[in-house]
Amino acid sequence: MKLLATLTLACAGVFGFLYILQVNALTAQAYHMGEYETEKQQLSDRNKTLESSAIRILSMKNFEDLATLMNFEKAYDISYIKITEPAVAATNTR
Repeated sequence: MKLLATLTLACAGVFGFLYILQVNALTAQAYHMGEYETEKQQLSDRNKTLESSAIRILSMKNFEDLATLMNFEKAYDISYIKITEPAVAATNTR
């Protein structure tokens, strides 16, 4: 009878200890949940920034492809006309 009581008490102790370990693990996960939510929000914001950058970069690539399709060429040597006088036509009144 004493052996049965001791065995029962030992099983109850082992199951109690395992219960405490499970509750501790669950509490730790719940504690870290807030940190994970914050990290998820930061990653989401970073993703939106990267998406807008990608759209901008890809649209520039599309412009280059469109220019190539329309047979545009890059301008290399650009020279500007210099006008020496500010007026194109002058009138003389006497």
